[in-house]
Amino acid sequence: MGFARNNKSMLVNIYHIKELKAQVNMRVNIVLDNGEQIVLNRSYKNEFYKYLEKRVTQS
Repeated sequence: MGFARNNKSMLVNIYHIKELKAQVNMRVNIVLDNGEQIVLNRSYKNEFYKYLEKRVTQS
């Protein structure tokens, strides 16, 4: 599985993430490989990073 929740109504495929951009307001923009930008909600941030770390260490 390569999907992680980034807000209440959306999942993101972690294998299509190009970069993560930190914002001033503690939010993070997720930039996908197609150029689309979506917001990582602050309440999902810790879970999202833990999931990414787990996936990176498994690869």
